[in-house]
Amino acid sequence: MKKKLFVLFCILLTGITFSLTRNGVELVYSYENLAPTNLVGEQITPDYAQVVRVVDGDTIKVKLPTGTETVRLIGVDTPETVHPTKAVEAYGQEASEFLKSLCETDQDVYLSYDWDHRDVYKRLLGYLWIIGDDGEWVLANLAIVENGFGYAYLQYTFRKDYMEIFAKAQEKAQEKGYGLWSETPAPSAGTVKQGDSKSTVEPDPQKGRYIGNVKSKVLHDLDCGSLPAESNRIYFQTYVEAIKAGYKPCSKCKPSILKYWVQELASIFDFLF
Repeated sequence: MKKKLFVLFCILLTGITFSLTRNGVELVYSYENLAPTNLVGEQITPDYAQVVRVVDGDTIKVKLPTGTETVRLIGVDTPETVHPTKAVEAYGQEASEFLKSLCETDQDVYLSYDWDHRDVYKRLLGYLWIIGDDGEWVLANLAIVENGFGYAYLQYTFRKDYMEIFAKAQEKAQEKGYGLWSETPAPSAGTVKQGDSKSTVEPDPQKGRYIGNVKSKVLHDLDCGSLPAESNRIYFQTYVEAIKAGYKPCSKCKPSILKYWVQELASIFDFLF
């Protein structure tokens, strides 16, 4: 009960905008009461690490007592800058620079974890905690989303209390027009602009069965003729998951809960129980 009340309090705070600094850089952060906890909501001392280098906007190399690890930040997805087969995407470089401003080389950072500690690429999956200039905890994953340098990565589930907070942080960034949600996104060669009505990038069925338009909150089938630009997409595995996230079905392709009814039933059961 205490955990639920704490999460509710954090969500209510999304209507209030705070600013703080880290390494002298000012950032928007509305979750000053959020501190490292384990998966049952008990406060913990996160693992100490030192920054080796920032790889891109959502990946960092750190030195732990057990050795150097590549850490993929949980719950956030930033535009690509170092993908071997993709061009640099709009706001990718800005996202990398933002994380670099929060995590300078050799600086102290801290890590907590979710149920799964590693992804299929054997990277460590972590919540990256830093300490603001005022001495308060800052969850870097969440700061990236709230400041508009990345998307809340909700198609792959992580701890549910954090998923709610990340979704609210993205809504706030959208409403304020921060970063990649601004009307004039930073141009990048070889990418489709965020404002384009139709993307030339083929949908990836391995990412999900449905595609949502992040800006309009419209849900599409993968074969819809009105898919959003790649930078404005979010993938969902189930129809129920998308509806819970506030998405409405496209009037043209009319995505249906019946298309993958077995998976949808499992999703409904999980939602209710």
